Amino acid sequence: MRGRKRERNEFDWKQNVRKRARNSGEEYVTRRGKEVERRKITFHLCGKCVNNCNNAVPNETREILFHNYWHLGDRQRQRDYISAHVLSKDTKRKKAINSRRKQTLHYFFTIDGKKVKVCKAVFLSTLGIGEKTVSYTVKHRNSIGLAQTDKRGRHTPGIKLPDSVRERVRTHIRSFPCMESHYARQKFRDTKRFLEKDMNIKQMYELFCQKFADEPQKLVKEKYYRDVIKADFPDLAFHKPKKDVCNFCFTFSNKNEDEKQGQKSEFDKHHSRKQRVRELKAEHKLLAHEDPSVVAATFDLEQVLLCPKLDVSSLFYRRKLATYNLTTYSLGDHNVTCYMWHEGEAGRGSCEIATCLNRFFKSMPDGVKRVILHSDTCSGQNRNQFFSTMCLNTVQTSAIETIDHIYLESGHSQMECDSAHSTIESALKKKDVYCPTDLYQIVGMARRKNPFKVEILSTKDILDFKLLSKVVMRNRSRDSVGNPVQWMKLKWMRYSKETPDVIQFKYDYDDAFSHLRVTQATRGRPQAPWSNEIDSVYQEPPALSKAKYDDLQYLCNSLAIPPAYHPFYQSLRYDGQMIDRLAEPDILDATEVSTDENN
Repeated sequence: MRGRKRERNEFDWKQNVRKRARNSGEEYVTRRGKEVERRKITFHLCGKCVNNCNNAVPNETREILFHNYWHLGDRQRQRDYISAHVLSKDTKRKKAINSRRKQTLHYFFTIDGKKVKVCKAVFLSTLGIGEKTVSYTVKHRNSIGLAQTDKRGRHTPGIKLPDSVRERVRTHIRSFPCMESHYARQKFRDTKRFLEKDMNIKQMYELFCQKFADEPQKLVKEKYYRDVIKADFPDLAFHKPKKDVCNFCFTFSNKNEDEKQGQKSEFDKHHSRKQRVRELKAEHKLLAHEDPSVVAATFDLEQVLLCPKLDVSSLFYRRKLATYNLTTYSLGDHNVTCYMWHEGEAGRGSCEIATCLNRFFKSMPDGVKRVILHSDTCSGQNRNQFFSTMCLNTVQTSAIETIDHIYLESGHSQMECDSAHSTIESALKKKDVYCPTDLYQIVGMARRKNPFKVEILSTKDILDFKLLSKVVMRNRSRDSVGNPVQWMKLKWMRYSKETPDVIQFKYDYDDAFSHLRVTQATRGRPQAPWSNEIDSVYQEPPALSKAKYDDLQYLCNSLAIPPAYHPFYQSLRYDGQMIDRLAEPDILDATEVSTDENN
């Protein structure tokens, strides 16, 4: 699989590696391939030197001076060193009659905090430099005695494009709709903005070229377009749906061996749980195949489906309507049911998920006594008090006697319903979609043999299990022996008709069940209000953001969406205060979000 383009890394550029080696006195190869040896110290022995250099600066000290100079590794600092240790004075006496020399250079080294005067030969040989290096530095130092700053590479490039061109590219990038994080409480929601998941920089650049096709003088190279995005829009990211990404495994693989040893025990437990839950799912699949009173199933939300979906360039600049699909896959008979609705009907929080599973339970024949569910660990959707309330209510109001809900290991939640989602994506690949009803039809025909069953949900179908939870779930924090219940760590939950006010749970797949009594202790045995008649959670359909509504109306008015679909889009509600957010979690979002998404 092709990865993303490499990031610009000037540190590793050949010319910069070569420059660092040259400035540090190391060997290097020139641009033309010539090998240059590393700098070496020469221990010059003075003869009749008045400075007594041989004694004043012994060889050991000279070697230290040599290494300190070249370890500076920076041309400017090295020139400043020379400038600070070479003093220029007026010539006191001239040996030649017509000499043009007006200055005499005096050379020093700083040793133990004191300046020690040395001769020119010792100074040059100790530092391993040439006479021209010193003369140029002295000649070009500034009024305060520092070496002149290197002026190479500091001019404005002749081929640099004017600021108006860069602003034109920025304006085009800003024209694409962006959304905040899916989770309203996410810590980076004020700094990170997301483009649609089907978008990429190459597509954006191609749309830029299409826009200015009649004005070629306004076009830029793709590399320039990419550089503007990276430099001027660091808060911009392409939405990557969060799906089966194990942050723990990824982080562990990037650690060094010592760090891995420190976490090896935790890593082994993680993989042991992954293997164990897969074995359990295989056992339950076989059990459901052999015993008609048992149903084993997986369920999961598909990545958000957007509409309209057309091969029209103007679509990329407009927000689209999100459609949701919760898929249940029966492991015993391979039947697939897709519960579908769009964001103009409902959201995708815990009540929506609980409603879908409640309908799934009601669709089962009376002979089913035990249901075993396997799912991922999304606390905002299926591992919370509202979903548990639905399960407790189901075992008390239906023929089902036991519901087991087993959570797959986080980051390793590959399930059979993923194959159904893959089939749906293939069916949608070359189809035009104008509105959610088109999606419902395509999903229903995606599999020829044993077709998917599609159930369409409306606003009034979403049941208010939150309200029921306030009555039923009086206690959700302490188990039967007084220990705190850690909902984020639960791996297995069981709901039984025999114990209507108890949730059995495990933190590990092979542990014994602990018990959570959801009702508070009172005199007698109060009757919980179990019911098949539960009110709808919505009083009216949820509203879209004004920006999204306007974009959809623009597509209608421009006839990108045919007139037959206009009444549907005109009937959608909108709210000017609504903020555009992602319709699903992004890969950058936190691994677990413990709050309900509808709060």
